[in-house]
Amino acid sequence: MRAIDYPCGHRLEGADGDELLRLAREALGVRGRQAQGAEVRRGTTLKAYKPGR
Repeated sequence: MRAIDYPCGHRLEGADGDELLRLAREALGVRGRQAQGAEVRRGTTLKAYKPGR
């Protein structure tokens, strides 16, 4: 499981990094915009963690 906490207080959890990235893109409304999509991937990769650690 992977999770990410946003400054606004929202938290996303996914079974793995790919699911978490998909959920983050959906939450931010990023579909098909590669520049912003790359930013979402980078931010999700840097901030994601395993809950309970």
